[in-house]
Amino acid sequence: MVRADTAFDYFREIDRLAARNAAGMPKRKDPGKLWQGLVYKVGDATLVTPLDQIAAILPVPRLVRVPGAKPWALGVANVRGSLTALFDMHGFLYGSNILQDRRSTVLVCKSDQLNAALIVSASLGLRNFLESAREPSRNREPALAACVEYDVRDGQSVYPVFDFARLYVTPSFRDVVAKEN
Repeated sequence: MVRADTAFDYFREIDRLAARNAAGMPKRKDPGKLWQGLVYKVGDATLVTPLDQIAAILPVPRLVRVPGAKPWALGVANVRGSLTALFDMHGFLYGSNILQDRRSTVLVCKSDQLNAALIVSASLGLRNFLESAREPSRNREPALAACVEYDVRDGQSVYPVFDFARLYVTPSFRDVVAKEN
């Protein structure tokens, strides 16, 4: 080691020697393009929806029922100053509304065509997914078929990717008027 006159010179010499003897950092492979999705439960089904289709994730608000609507069309609520239609996603997909509890969550949908929010059983959180992890849907559930085009793999788990835009244009979703007996 070279004799240093001051502490600063001493540290500069240590820095020079460290830089000269340092091994390079290991090269990291680019993981690829990522997208974020919200993983949530609708009854027993675990689904994911791209985050760009969701405007907000909120607790279930107080709502006003709309007479003559199907049971899964729960009513309307003031969501962040906007009158928003609330729908029970389980009720629409499977025919029976979920039993709401403290885990029940409202997903406010981003859409120019519809001001709507969907009540789901529980929100499981945000996850990052690789674009390359998408694969053709292996979904066998008829209730999800119209709104699930592909699945996404996250480690050992495979999630159907539920597309809200497809849901909005489904004729049965737009038909909220209960039939007279």
